[in-house]
Amino acid sequence: MGLGIVRLNLSECSLTKSNDKLVAIAGIAKTFESAFEGTYLAGIWSSNIVRGLLWWVNKDRNLVGKSSIRALPYRAPSWSWASVDGPIRQRCSEFSCVLVKVGETRVISTTTDQFGEVDRAYIDVRGILFAVPDARAIFEEFQKAPTLLELCFSLDTWMDLPERGEEIQFLPLVRYDEDPGDEKTYKFLGLLLYLEDHCSIPCTYRRIGIARLNWDGSIANSNTQLPSWSPSRLESDKSEWLKLV
Repeated sequence: MGLGIVRLNLSECSLTKSNDKLVAIAGIAKTFESAFEGTYLAGIWSSNIVRGLLWWVNKDRNLVGKSSIRALPYRAPSWSWASVDGPIRQRCSEFSCVLVKVGETRVISTTTDQFGEVDRAYIDVRGILFAVPDARAIFEEFQKAPTLLELCFSLDTWMDLPERGEEIQFLPLVRYDEDPGDEKTYKFLGLLLYLEDHCSIPCTYRRIGIARLNWDGSIANSNTQLPSWSPSRLESDKSEWLKLV
């Protein structure tokens, strides 16, 4: 929790160099190393990896006229909060179940220091993908009502806005229940992914945002539904491995 608070505060600070973000937090991360089990992965601990992926850009606290941007040159993998310059939030409340299996994780640093600058990284995840056709139209619809946007169907940065008619994927990570006795109150929180390389094994995706769905596949706080959605698929054996970079 302590490191999470530092991360959120750091994300809202202006650093001399944008690529200083992971370096700036390195000393603090080392301090917390004994408190966390697992490996440090570009700002996320492997022992808490699913929760660590559930971050989003806080639109309300962004500076006026300043949009979040994906760090260039490369600083961190797309699934890490450190890949984006902008105010970050993270879901801290408990969820009912995890819907993915995490496989191999790897971070290659530019030095021998695992807490320092990152050259490249990936996470292998097994889960169920749901197609999101013409995602751009959904994003544009949500832009008309900004209060619906945050967390419900949110891009990390508008640099990642898909082309018109282009399909992306929704990967549910967790389910949380507002009323454990009523499945109609279940919510599904997960990542919006863009296919980077379909020839690799497994297929390679990069994160472009986060979304929250209701039990019926409607995007939370809206009447827009995901046509490919079926909660029963989450209980099937149709899951697949994918690589997040």
